[in-house]
Amino acid sequence: MRTYHQLLSLSKTSVIDILFGLIFTILLTSSKVHAGISVSPLSATLNLKDGRTHLLTVSNTNPSQPVAIRVKALAWQLDQQGKDIRRPTNDLVFFPMQFILPGGARRAIRIGPRDHIAPALELSYRVMVQEVPVDLQGKNQVHTGVKLITSYATAFYIAPNKPQSKLAITKTTVNQKQLNFTLINSGNAHTHLRKLSIMILQGDLEYLIDDPQALKSIYNENLLSKAQRHFTYFWPEALRKSIDMQAPMVLTLTVNCESCGGIPTVLNANIP
Repeated sequence: MRTYHQLLSLSKTSVIDILFGLIFTILLTSSKVHAGISVSPLSATLNLKDGRTHLLTVSNTNPSQPVAIRVKALAWQLDQQGKDIRRPTNDLVFFPMQFILPGGARRAIRIGPRDHIAPALELSYRVMVQEVPVDLQGKNQVHTGVKLITSYATAFYIAPNKPQSKLAITKTTVNQKQLNFTLINSGNAHTHLRKLSIMILQGDLEYLIDDPQALKSIYNENLLSKAQRHFTYFWPEALRKSIDMQAPMVLTLTVNCESCGGIPTVLNANIP
């Protein structure tokens, strides 16, 4: 058995990101910066058998200045590439919906559904906690510094009575550069792809890929209920030279997830 770790290289995009980060850091350190807010937890699941509301805590990280806070909810799905699809919804109620948070203070926001019946299919939302850019000092002065306006998009789920994910793999293809596959969750609850590994079997040879860094484009990704996600894994050079991409192979994907009954899910695909 051979284990391969993906080599990291510095791309042009990475260089641009680093330069942008350095410029932004210089701006922050040379200007007057106002700290924002923090929110916890960033992901939560409400099981209506245990209670009808969930508490979200907002903290003002600036000890000397108050901030105005606004809360709203958006119905949330993910497309096959993992990008958010959000739409307005009135499914959830909040208390309070907007408030002033004194410097250094924290406050709990109570969140709950309007309908207190457990859904047959898990409901997923983005709860938006936003700092509102208003002058709470009453000075109405123009500042030349940088003001950071913080916004959090937390994940909030309303669980069915018996949440469970059911994963399947499909549309598996390979070429000289990459492995492509689609994961389908036909269950009634979301899951994250954790403790992930890919085994390639070709003849008498076995290739194990289990380094989280090498699998970072897949590791911990979210798969919502009744949804599917497309993933791409780029072969490291050593593996690209070892595998005959034209010959048959068997792919085995093993993944742990929080709603798969506590047992690792093993998915197999024959290629081609």
